[in-house]
Amino acid sequence: MDIPANFPYTYAFLAGRPVHERDDFSRRHPKMERGHRAKIFAPFAALDGFGWAVRTKDVVYVPRAELSEDERRMLDARFRLLAARASSAARGYDGLPEVTAEYYVPCDDPYHDAYGRAGTYRTVTGVCGHVDEISGAILIGGTRIRFEDIRRLDGAVFEEDEA
Repeated sequence: MDIPANFPYTYAFLAGRPVHERDDFSRRHPKMERGHRAKIFAPFAALDGFGWAVRTKDVVYVPRAELSEDERRMLDARFRLLAARASSAARGYDGLPEVTAEYYVPCDDPYHDAYGRAGTYRTVTGVCGHVDEISGAILIGGTRIRFEDIRRLDGAVFEEDEA
C-alpha cells in the first residue's frame, strides 16, 4: 500500500499495531476474547420489535375459502372415520392414523390490514390423536384444529376406506 508523502501519521502507520506484554496497560486492559469483542460491533436495534413488525407485513393473507356441499360431506365422513379409528386405537385395537390437514389461521396482527378479514392456510402432518366431536376439534400431531377451519384432510387411512 502506497502512503501519500504528506500523510501526517506515517510514523504511526509504519509502527504497526502496539504490542503490550506484561506491562501496566496489559494488566489493566486484558485482551478480550474474540466472541466478546464481536458483541461490541453487533448491530444495534434502536426500536425493539421493529424488525418483527416489518417481517409480518411480508405475510400474504387470503380470505377464508368457502367449501362446497360435496367437500363438506367428504370432510364430515372423514371426521367420523377418524373418530372411530381414534376410539378403537384408544381401546388398543388399531394404531393411530397419520393424516395431513390444511387449515385456516386468521390474521392475529392487529396492526395489519387483514386483521379480522383474512388469514393464511397452514398444513400439518401428524398422528391424529383425538377427535372431539363435542367441541368440534381435532388433534393432529399436537396441533388442535377446529373442524370449521379445515379445508382439506388427507391420509392413507382414507384411501384404505375408499378402496
